[in-house]
Amino acid sequence: MKHYQFETLSIVNTAAEKRLVVGEKLENPYSVANMQKALATLQEDGMMKSSAVIEPTHLYVRFLPQNEEELDLIKKDTTLALFTYPLDHKVEGEGNYYHDPELKGKPYTYLYTVVPVGYTSPVSGYKVLDEVVHYFEDEEPERESGLHSKAASSDASSDWETILCKSMQITGNAMYEESEDNRLKGLFDFLKPKRYRARAKVMAWDDKKQDYVPVDKAYVRAQNFTHITKGYTDASGSTGDKLGLYIYAAKYSIIWETGEYDIREGAFNQAETNGNEVKGEYTFWIDGGKPWSLAFASIHRACWYMNTGYIFGINRPFIYSPVGGKTKLRYLHEKGKSMFNWNSAGVFANIDIRGLNKSGGRRLTHDLIETTIHELAHVGHCRDMIGIQYIQVSNILTESWAVAVQYYLTQYYYGDNITYDNYPGGIIPNDYQNWPEVNPAEPYYTCLFIDLIDNFNQRKRYGPLSSNMRYYADDDVTGYSLQTLNGILLESYGLASLSGKLKNRRPAGVTDDQIDRLIESIALYN
Repeated sequence: MKHYQFETLSIVNTAAEKRLVVGEKLENPYSVANMQKALATLQEDGMMKSSAVIEPTHLYVRFLPQNEEELDLIKKDTTLALFTYPLDHKVEGEGNYYHDPELKGKPYTYLYTVVPVGYTSPVSGYKVLDEVVHYFEDEEPERESGLHSKAASSDASSDWETILCKSMQITGNAMYEESEDNRLKGLFDFLKPKRYRARAKVMAWDDKKQDYVPVDKAYVRAQNFTHITKGYTDASGSTGDKLGLYIYAAKYSIIWETGEYDIREGAFNQAETNGNEVKGEYTFWIDGGKPWSLAFASIHRACWYMNTGYIFGINRPFIYSPVGGKTKLRYLHEKGKSMFNWNSAGVFANIDIRGLNKSGGRRLTHDLIETTIHELAHVGHCRDMIGIQYIQVSNILTESWAVAVQYYLTQYYYGDNITYDNYPGGIIPNDYQNWPEVNPAEPYYTCLFIDLIDNFNQRKRYGPLSSNMRYYADDDVTGYSLQTLNGILLESYGLASLSGKLKNRRPAGVTDDQIDRLIESIALYN
């Protein structure tokens, strides 16, 4: 089912999607203190006869990393689901980041989560906020709940839910009704909600396909106070049963991060998409009405494809940094040029992706995907040349390589079957066959590596000169592959060294003269 809810290039009111609004502090019904109160109340009212004892199973904690190394240490424990907002506060809106106001101007904000009793923090910025009781319904109640009783397993499960419901009631977090029968008995029978399995689906708009598409490997969390579950979506965009069982409504959210890369909102904020609090399955419909989240999803789709999809045998990209860590991509909701920052380390992003076009409208999703692939091609190139060698490579090689990677991989990603065999004329979008007119101010973004693969000579097809009396590339070279060129690239620093490497590995039917003519036509404007 299609949901067309926006004007593709319009600027929309996005204030509601920006920063989350964190409101008043609430009483946490999962805290040991409140669960003990609930149990005592039930026993006093004669509604629970078991000899249950409440003990803590987890701690509600807060981290404050001081640098990127500490943040990486915290995130190294992949069992933790980290939230930028406090879990025992009312959260309003569907914003895409939160930075605590008391830490304004500082690069890092508080991170909240729950950890098992006995957990040892890897950083000094760590504070225990409360002791809590967790009963994960998919596990054995006697083993996991912190509810010790002589009752059978099914009775312990029922006792847990009864105590939690009463705790919800006395903390003001649930509404209950008094039944007529129990009123006559002088007892209260609060209506215990039924269990349900939390599930989420993530669907993002694609401007090229003009439809919503499932988002694979989106990291989704479900949360009710300090009861937290998490899981990644699959190729259908669904978490399946990974989020477990709940009794009360859960708030769903997405963190745009995997083990390989981390997407940021602005300089330091974790990119996230927050949904509503619902009881049941939740679907994220991410489209132009939520431009930040749509950009996050588009960047994520490109990253996940580059990390796991078919990329013609070229080396997969990952971070080059003196301190290691993940590739960090910073989304900036502004006009300007996207770029790769080769020497970034620590808190600074390796890639900047800017999301507005020259007229101030949002960039199309496939444009963002193509740009992300382009910048990730730089990451892989830099990584493979050990950084310091990379800066010795001429711009014409680094940018022309990224141009070819973005062109061929974006085609493949969208299933485009584009060929230059008997092509009827015109310019295929983003193929740079009209270079050097593409961007005369930056002539090093060339068609060079595209031309080494295709079988199309633009100079013969369109004539030797463009309308501005600039020479098209003279391309009678064909037959190289991206994989072969990737290997040649890592041994080349400029057009001269590239030419020699190309001749050493030229395909059948390609002559040295053809390579020379192509290289010379490219060198004419560089």
